[in-house]
Amino acid sequence: MTGDEVFLIANLSILNLIGLAIGAFFCSFVVGLSAVGGGLLMAVIIEPVLGIEAVVPVISVYLLFSNLARVVIYRESINWRKVLPILIPLVPAVALGAKVYLALEPSIIALILGAILIISVPIRRIMAEKKFEIGNKGMLCVGAGFGFYSGTALGGGIILIPILLGAGVFGPALIATDAVVSIVVNVTRMAMFGWHDVLGLQLLLVGTILGIVSFPCIWASRWIMGRTSIRVHTIAMETLMVVAGFYFLWKAYSG
Repeated sequence: MTGDEVFLIANLSILNLIGLAIGAFFCSFVVGLSAVGGGLLMAVIIEPVLGIEAVVPVISVYLLFSNLARVVIYRESINWRKVLPILIPLVPAVALGAKVYLALEPSIIALILGAILIISVPIRRIMAEKKFEIGNKGMLCVGAGFGFYSGTALGGGIILIPILLGAGVFGPALIATDAVVSIVVNVTRMAMFGWHDVLGLQLLLVGTILGIVSFPCIWASRWIMGRTSIRVHTIAMETLMVVAGFYFLWKAYSG
């Protein structure tokens, strides 16, 4: 069954569209400020409206636009020396992971998303305290492992961000370098989902609309980055992620 056969944009009400747009607007602030969490939180907003099967395909389109905005804004800060070894194995690894995702049942997808949301909070805290000194060969392995994970689920930033931090990539360079990797991940996922008729024209349009909405938020997040308490932002984000995680676990349990 194709993406357009299971979903038609004409079936959405104005309130549905407004809710999705507001969600995309809010989640883009999260992405712009922390480079992680926005896609996972957006999954909770998308699922009740579009269904669990549409979550990763639509978010892939949405994240492509938000990450393009980050690259444009922070283009001078990209650390190409650190990112190129990650990109080499990334595309085949993401493609393989996407094949696994396409074979999963909706309840399993919900279970995976819920578990990742919940465990990402302690994992993020633990990994933030570590320093990962990884050379180019290690970055090749990171690209392969991160790519496979990103093909099957959302939230790969909890893996990549601490590694980039340990490699000495901070601040705007961290946001820009992560965005380059995310663009490659999401383009590959979109290609795989389109090839298997999971990302049809209708879902592509929804993802594009949400992505365009995200553009002004990325610019705004750059302005408030230095004016917001990191601790308050982190606690709020972690709380939302745990609540969202239990929501998906409930969806998996209830079928």
